[in-house]
Amino acid sequence: MKYCKKCLQPDTRPNILFDEHGVCYACLYEESKASIDWDARFNELLNIAKNAKAEAKKRGNIYECVIGVSGGKDSTFQAVYAKEKLGLRPLFINCVPDEITQIGQHNIDNLNKLGFDIKELIDGIDGVSEDDMYFYSMPDLDEMKQKGIRAIFLQYYAKEWSQVLNADFSIARGIKGRMDDDLHDIGRFTALDSDLQIANQMIKYLKFGFGFATDEACYDIREGRLGREDALWYVNEYDGLCGEKYIKIACDYLGISKDEFFRVVDGFVNKDLFYKDENGKWKPKFKVGQDFNIN
Repeated sequence: MKYCKKCLQPDTRPNILFDEHGVCYACLYEESKASIDWDARFNELLNIAKNAKAEAKKRGNIYECVIGVSGGKDSTFQAVYAKEKLGLRPLFINCVPDEITQIGQHNIDNLNKLGFDIKELIDGIDGVSEDDMYFYSMPDLDEMKQKGIRAIFLQYYAKEWSQVLNADFSIARGIKGRMDDDLHDIGRFTALDSDLQIANQMIKYLKFGFGFATDEACYDIREGRLGREDALWYVNEYDGLCGEKYIKIACDYLGISKDEFFRVVDGFVNKDLFYKDENGKWKPKFKVGQDFNIN
């Protein structure tokens, strides 16, 4: 188990790559931003938006682009950016997660209040026919290409994009976060629309040796908000945590007991990275940020 020499990303992340100096490619990309001609990229994006408007007008479409949204910081930023900076009229698509949280519903409703139109993808509703679902169906990829439909990755074009900016930008426009939760119960503030993801991140931690606290720390290191040493405390304090409340939510959703939940989870724990202590709790064999030889 090796860590990036600049952030705290371990090589246990599937498909992660490091250069010959032991630096992950996410850090290398962040460094490359200084040499990017952001004005040229933004002008390219403006041309894409201009073509989308012209194509929508030619086809008689009301909407000029489609954006998948959860109501969180990133999708709220994209929504307002598309409307106010690119002058587009977007249609939003939201796939409602199982057991959507009150915060998640508030944030979706907030997009409506900001003046956007949203279609919700629904499933298993009595009385809904296949014809009723026509406009909610994902078209064939080849058909999309024939129609000239293209997808873009906004982060490629928008210099402003960052975890913190997107959050501050969106909070100023009405979204709510998990500010009332103890980080020792949830491990991070994100993933607002579903409580099931908290148990998911605990399982990810036990399988790969890192959870979402590591992900957030790496973002902060790359964007200059935390030094690597300061980030170590954050990761050690919060990574992989999941409060009893959220274990119960996951068990109730799955229809299993807590004992059954942990019996299954234990089968997927990476035993090279974790051991069980005398109280039956999984503990890391490794130290965050320090390369660890797996026997």
